[in-house]
Amino acid sequence: MKKITILLLILAASLTFAQEQTVSPAKKEKIKTFLKLTNVLGVANQVMDNMINSYQTYYKQVPAEYWDELKKETANTNDFEELLIPIYSKYYTEKELDDIIAFYKTSTGQKVIKTMPDMTKESMQAGQEWGMKLGQKVMKKINEKYPVQKEVIMNYPSSK
Repeated sequence: MKKITILLLILAASLTFAQEQTVSPAKKEKIKTFLKLTNVLGVANQVMDNMINSYQTYYKQVPAEYWDELKKETANTNDFEELLIPIYSKYYTEKELDDIIAFYKTSTGQKVIKTMPDMTKESMQAGQEWGMKLGQKVMKKINEKYPVQKEVIMNYPSSK
């Protein structure tokens, strides 16, 4: 009897896990629409192209035709899309996907998509600048309290 109970518990757990992994066709289509609207797969292609271009400059002896063929091979993002679907399904309900899709179809949503890469880049630069200034402040405060660290502060890259 004990073995049957354990077997049933394992079976129930397996079925629950399998259900969590299964994405309904309707939800799958919504996720694909979301990925298309936000150009996630296009960005993935861009990243791959950039990576191949950097290899191309390093491996100058490799013919251009090879790189072109490699770019064609990596342009198919279907496998990547299939990997993303369960991830997006985990974090968004169908209702949330409907809301997100509706937003991204508006002119404001399209503007968010268009401006996000530049905004992210500029925000990262601002974050670096802020971090450097904050780092200098912290180092100076440490020096005020513990003067023996002055040579460390003087050698800090942004304090010169």
